[in-house]
Amino acid sequence: MPPAKVCPPERLQKRPLPAIRIRPDDVFIVSYPRSGNTWVRFLMANLLAPDAKITFRNIENYAPSIYKSADTLDAREGHRYIKSHNPCYELYPKLIYVYRDGRDALVPTTTTPRERTFSLNIRRLHFLPFR
Repeated sequence: MPPAKVCPPERLQKRPLPAIRIRPDDVFIVSYPRSGNTWVRFLMANLLAPDAKITFRNIENYAPSIYKSADTLDAREGHRYIKSHNPCYELYPKLIYVYRDGRDALVPTTTTPRERTFSLNIRRLHFLPFR
């Protein structure tokens, strides 16, 4: 039996990587926090189940987070698309890496969606001419 692969501790950031059995057909969706990982999860879920209505309440059924669903991942059959923020690339058999310019990723970390308010002033909205 080959030795178990272990993620180096310096890459584990703030939260440890939950212990799960990684299968050869697993696909990990990895990104820095607030970089579009959830957006990619929604894209994947809509590709996997085009007739289903994908929401924040059921996204874990299609593209689970390794942090929220670690205890139920082993029971899932077929291909698994798993969200992670841990850069343990040598552990992941297949990988979708979501890259975002770091300057853009820092802005959303200052507030959470509950704290943000959006307003749109139509009078101040400027449009570029179409060519």
